[in-house]
Amino acid sequence: KGILVLSGRKDDDQSGWAFGLDRPEDIEAAAVRELQVEEEDVRAGLDGLPDRLFRGGCLAHELQAGLVADGAVGILAIVWWAAAAGGAPPLVVPDPAAVLPLVVRLLTDPAYAVHTYTSLARVLVALVVALVAGAGLMLAARFVYLSRVLIADRVFPILNAFPSVGWAILAIFWFGVGDGAVVFVNVAILLPFFMGNVWAGLLDLDEELYEMAQSFTRDRRRRLRLVVLPLLLPYVVAALRVAYGVGWKVGIVAEVFGVSTGLGYLMS
Repeated sequence: KGILVLSGRKDDDQSGWAFGLDRPEDIEAAAVRELQVEEEDVRAGLDGLPDRLFRGGCLAHELQAGLVADGAVGILAIVWWAAAAGGAPPLVVPDPAAVLPLVVRLLTDPAYAVHTYTSLARVLVALVVALVAGAGLMLAARFVYLSRVLIADRVFPILNAFPSVGWAILAIFWFGVGDGAVVFVNVAILLPFFMGNVWAGLLDLDEELYEMAQSFTRDRRRRLRLVVLPLLLPYVVAALRVAYGVGWKVGIVAEVFGVSTGLGYLMS
């Protein structure tokens, strides 16, 4: 840090004040004093922070949060076991000792595993279709000016507000009872999740960065691949995390009424 010190001194031979540079040792001493003041300010700020931050505090926080989460799960398991042992009806509170072997059978026993993996395949297909369709629609709304109002202000609100039961009824009329109906219901319900998140990401797109990309290449596909899609990745991942759980819920309910395979069929 460079410091220039100006001093004012009274000149004995001339009236008034004359300003000039101090001697080198005075400048060095002033710099040392300035650094000491800054060091004291930093120490004062550090003294106000919790000591755990300097004793592996971040790791300690993560361990504490993990213990709280695992403890909550353990307490819930104890309450579940106590309720089952207390005489609760098995259809309401099944015995955990009986549930765990059944879960293993759903994954390993061929007679049951076929239903589990069929449901998983339907959910994954619906996720991919909803992601591609939702992202494609909102990209068109962002970069094709004439379609913006149609897609963002008309289609998206309708899809977002349409009831799930309505999609199920339409699926039965349009596709009949089968895999197509289940996948269609899942796609129709998951589509707004991806459309909303992708649209939010496109609205947050750095216009200056995109303009810079335009100056480097006029190939729209290259700009989309190298600039737009990487910036949209966090929004897509967030939508996937929510849509995957919702897809299982919707898919199992649809399988109860519409198909002869899957976990929903086993439940029925």
